[in-house]
Amino acid sequence: MRIGDVQAVLALVIASALGIWGALIIASLLFNKKTERAGYFLTERPTGTTVMGAFLAVLGIGLGIGLMKGGGLAMFLGWVLLLFTLLVALIGCAGMVNVVAARIQPLSPVSPFAATVRAAGLMVFSGFMPAFGWFLLFPLQLFAGLGAGMKALSKAQAYTAEQTLPQVQ
Repeated sequence: MRIGDVQAVLALVIASALGIWGALIIASLLFNKKTERAGYFLTERPTGTTVMGAFLAVLGIGLGIGLMKGGGLAMFLGWVLLLFTLLVALIGCAGMVNVVAARIQPLSPVSPFAATVRAAGLMVFSGFMPAFGWFLLFPLQLFAGLGAGMKALSKAQAYTAEQTLPQVQ
């Protein structure tokens, strides 16, 4: 392995982190009602939401990778399933960003957007801590986000307008 290979991998990791950071901010701003619902499920039912997300992650990611090995139409369906799984997780993780931003806001007199940006940065870059972030924080965030995203997007979950989280001021 040469220094150019190392630099290419490092650039890919940094670009991915910045892309995820931006996607979380945009999803939080664009899908406000869905992310608010996801945040509600994360704060009121965290254990059940995380367990459901772990099950969905194993199912969605495992089946998607399994289909990708088939080739042709199966490979296409595998990519679609992986994309759908990650988009649902994005909605749930954006709800987690809203929860963290609502808790950051009273601690510092910043704008609501700045609190959202800080919260998304904290979530993304906490996953870069060696071992602890890679094997504990990032998977837990993914599982919780996937479960919350699925609950927020499903019509079957009980949720009313009165059950909202404090908004970022």
